[in-house]
Amino acid sequence: LINKQQLVIEILEDITVDDDMILAVRRLKDQGYVIALDDYVFSSSHHSLLQLVDIIKVDILALGIDGAEQQLKLLSQYEVTFLAEKVETQEEFKQCKALGFTAFQGYFLSNL
Repeated sequence: LINKQQLVIEILEDITVDDDMILAVRRLKDQGYVIALDDYVFSSSHHSLLQLVDIIKVDILALGIDGAEQQLKLLSQYEVTFLAEKVETQEEFKQCKALGFTAFQGYFLSNL
């Protein structure tokens, strides 16, 4: 009933990453779903999960621009779309774009 290309399954930051979770995400990915990680902060133990996801959402309000830049450097080896979330100002939007984010969410964008 739902076009899989118009639906994004978002994995929240408080979900425990274990073998069962990886298996469930792999099944969804194999079925054609787009997978996003919400408020993600890099962990080297999540390599198997990071290979499956399509979008990584980085909370720039919580991490700041410097923290977001550090996250992008740590995650640059993965072929994903980087989404800056909680973009509140035009300056933050410009900074995030310069860092390499290609998708954006936030208050600033609601006023365009």
